[in-house]
Amino acid sequence: DPPDKDKPPFKRYQYGFAVGGPIKKNKSFLFGDVEWTDIRESATIVSTVPTPAYRNGDFRGLGSTIYDPATWNGQERTPFPNNIIPSSRFDRVTNQMRNWWPDPQTAEVTNNFVFNPPRDQDFSKWDIRFDHTLTDTDNFFLRWSNQRQNVAGVPQLPPVQGFGSVSRGGPLVVVSNNAVAAYNKVWTPSVVSGFRFGWNYIDTDDLIHTDVTENINAKLGLVGFSNTLRGSPEMNMSPWRQIGNTN
Repeated sequence: DPPDKDKPPFKRYQYGFAVGGPIKKNKSFLFGDVEWTDIRESATIVSTVPTPAYRNGDFRGLGSTIYDPATWNGQERTPFPNNIIPSSRFDRVTNQMRNWWPDPQTAEVTNNFVFNPPRDQDFSKWDIRFDHTLTDTDNFFLRWSNQRQNVAGVPQLPPVQGFGSVSRGGPLVVVSNNAVAAYNKVWTPSVVSGFRFGWNYIDTDDLIHTDVTENINAKLGLVGFSNTLRGSPEMNMSPWRQIGNTN
């Protein structure tokens, strides 16, 4: 974190309860528990973003020559004059997307932007188990467990006016269920058998940021992609932080 900024907050709350007891003495027993964990913290994301000059096509400080691809004659290309790409050559889609990058916070060309978005997490889980003794030599139990994890969206860059959070790190919801049924039998003092059946199910939803409310492809005029789903394709231009959120 920048030394001139306040330390990001961190709070963790964990609570729950458990209860159990006999339903029928020496025969049936029921147990259950519930637990919640709420985490309130901020993430620290360090990114490299292009300078305003780079975003405007001025690469005079790059240290590498930028060539005009339209001048390729089969053997060589002609550099752009003064290493500046004229705005008339900007693609109409990327001309809009380039403004999704914020301005750097420092004069450096790498690791020049620090963002501290909230990273709230809510966890809940519960178990319920039933044990029953059939006879002195056999018994069974049933158990069901559930766990849910809600992770709020953690955008890697600040929201963009008119578009929302067009970067990675959307909300994540994971729900898992587990069930077990078991039967135990004592045949002789030296022979014991156990039969167990288990079932697991996990559902993961990796979502688009909630402040992205429309299909951005249509808004940008980008063809060849979905014009109904929320969000936009992702654009990667190394070494800068990728922008867009896959839909």
